[in-house]
Amino acid sequence: MDSRERIETAIGLGKPDRVPVVPIIDFFSARYGGISQHDMLFDVRKADQALEKTLRDLGPIDGLHLSYAGLGRIMQLIFPTPPVMPGVGGEPPDGQFQFVEKTVMEPEEYLEIERRGPLRWILDKMKLSNPDLGSPLGLARALGRATADMAKVKRSARNWRARGVESLVAFNIVFTPLEYISLFMRSFHEFILDLFRRPEEVKAASRALMPTMKMQGSLMVRMSGIRRVFMGGTRTSASFLSPRQFEEFALPEWKEMCEFWVSRGVTPVLHFDSDWTAFFPYLRELPRGKCVLNLDGTSDIFAAKEQLGDHMCIMGDVPASLLKLGEPEEVDEYCRRLITDLRRQGTAGGPHVHHGRRTRFPPQAGRARGGGRVLPPVDHRDRLRRRLHPELRVHHTRGCQAGERQGHVGLGAQAQAVKARFSAPRARTAEDRLGRKRPTRPSTWREASSMEKILRIYPGIRSCQDPEARPSFARHVRGSSFPEDRRCFRKDQGVSV
Repeated sequence: MDSRERIETAIGLGKPDRVPVVPIIDFFSARYGGISQHDMLFDVRKADQALEKTLRDLGPIDGLHLSYAGLGRIMQLIFPTPPVMPGVGGEPPDGQFQFVEKTVMEPEEYLEIERRGPLRWILDKMKLSNPDLGSPLGLARALGRATADMAKVKRSARNWRARGVESLVAFNIVFTPLEYISLFMRSFHEFILDLFRRPEEVKAASRALMPTMKMQGSLMVRMSGIRRVFMGGTRTSASFLSPRQFEEFALPEWKEMCEFWVSRGVTPVLHFDSDWTAFFPYLRELPRGKCVLNLDGTSDIFAAKEQLGDHMCIMGDVPASLLKLGEPEEVDEYCRRLITDLRRQGTAGGPHVHHGRRTRFPPQAGRARGGGRVLPPVDHRDRLRRRLHPELRVHHTRGCQAGERQGHVGLGAQAQAVKARFSAPRARTAEDRLGRKRPTRPSTWREASSMEKILRIYPGIRSCQDPEARPSFARHVRGSSFPEDRRCFRKDQGVSV
């Protein structure tokens, strides 16, 4: 089997000759190959050279997941709230790109979408961050640059395919209307309030945006030539919605979108961030053997195997926290467990092996110092959300929006003592006080959730009695991608999360 056959066989619930390996690797390969993040995002030729060096030195892969190489200008154009990009606007060239949420839509505008037409309405919102789009000449230039970049990315994907590396989704990025509104229009806090205050208006806006979301995805599939789409999901997960809200608002959208793509011979890759474990039973309503469930390190991938293993291909989920803080042996053990425990016996194949969302460095990237390994600079979007702690010797600057962190983490004897605290029994957790009791208590570092890890490192957070701060803290830890939006601050403990 070649890489393409191996991936397609796994997606169709067949049995490939081995488990496909399809990582998001651009960010690591750029640093390993000696180029900046700006070069990776804006120069696909340099990004390809860096990736070639990485694969030559570290070993081959079957495919590339969502690749950001060469998509810098495209990302600046297609999102109403474009991300902060490295090397642009005074940002450091080797920083990390970052979506910064802000509200660009008022609640009264939900009904305006259908009245004015979604395309015109979205274009007006894009003009707020890209004034050049206001003139026909500026719009033509922007579209011309984006089209040229897409052509370069398509050429790169074709070249990698000829070398045995399949591009899973290229630049085929699609969102459901609710995800799009929450992430790029209303922002998290306002969107959640709208679900309670304006439920019918939210539904009306979703129905109006659905044809536009389908049209945008169809255009990208046609341009890339790849019959798979990346469907990002986070704001409609169990971390944010109740089962009733999911059934009422989100499930109809996910079903309609997936059925639309499957009917056109396109495979939806459901890249689910945050915790979707409670919603796994609903996913059996999606077409069987036609979708890929791609989980990060938050959802329980082993529960997904039990509930969905005979229904869809499962992809994931080496946690970012494990790659950042774990030993090489722990990473190897976890990957072997994924392959052996999730591999379907008999006539069906196993999962894709894919690292957790936006993991930047493998354990081998560390450098020895002072009796322990030194990990690379802290990633500000890492789900572990590590903050200042003397035993971990973290030194950083406040550069969350620019994606800048400075300093290193040394894992010596003191840090090993901190890791040992994760096995210590405890009677109550902040989750218990919030009414979210866990059925079982993880006993190891690898099995603990991000919330438990933070609470065990910073026990002072458990004493937070402010009723206004506790829900904000829970929302942040249980899935918010933007920690600066929701903050729980205890002056007496000196802890800011």
